Amino acid sequence: MSLKTVKKINNIKNVYEEGTCYSKVEFGWNPQSVQWYLESEKNTSYYKKIINGLHPFIYDSKTVLDIGCGLGSFSIEFAKRGYSVTAIDKSLFAVETLLEKIRLMNLTNLNVVNKAFEEFTFYNNYDIVFISYMMGLVNDNNIIDILKRVNKRLIIVLPFRKVKNDFSIDELYMDLGVDLINLVQFNYVDMLDILNKRNYQYIINKVTAEFGQHFNNIDEAVNFIYHYFKLPIERSAGVRKWLYKKLTYNNGKLFLSNLRESMMIII
Repeated sequence: MSLKTVKKINNIKNVYEEGTCYSKVEFGWNPQSVQWYLESEKNTSYYKKIINGLHPFIYDSKTVLDIGCGLGSFSIEFAKRGYSVTAIDKSLFAVETLLEKIRLMNLTNLNVVNKAFEEFTFYNNYDIVFISYMMGLVNDNNIIDILKRVNKRLIIVLPFRKVKNDFSIDELYMDLGVDLINLVQFNYVDMLDILNKRNYQYIINKVTAEFGQHFNNIDEAVNFIYHYFKLPIERSAGVRKWLYKKLTYNNGKLFLSNLRESMMIII
């Protein structure tokens, strides 16, 4: 999706009209979303690619704070490489899932705290503060406070594209006539604007990796789309038709490809 296309977003028919019933987008963790994410996690090189790409900048560091760790995929990768990791997240469900993963892997250098960043008490600073896809956190108001807690590197991972295209969802929105303005997101360019205003020095590095999702059947795939994206419920037949075009078979299951494009910002 080009910037030229983004500028034309407002010219696309907006079907968010009164009387139309839309799916409720869920951002929190629940048993189904955890199951989906763990399935994807098993089949992606995304996390390893990010950490490997960071190695030249963090190899001499010892401590890591992972803010908004979610299910802890990055925290675990850091811990497996010998870093002493503190991972924080406000979702109790996510934290409990991560604690079980830590127990099964017998990791002793990964501490998990069930708190939002705003509630977290800093007893010391960290060599590395790591933030991935926490778009509501990395803003002009708190970037200074976050940097005060960094001994060596602040690392922020953000979407590459301004218009969300996870699972080619922008194509589905256009097929259904849904306004693409609903897919506009905070991305790395917005973060660079904040850093440039304050004359901070940084390095950027793009990472691309397959981060697709497996499904047992087409109904599960439809539920997945409606879980994560706000779409008219009465257009489910159109969603199903689009999925039939996009889904392939992989390892005996239906598979929806998702080439995730992210930008690492190393400060």
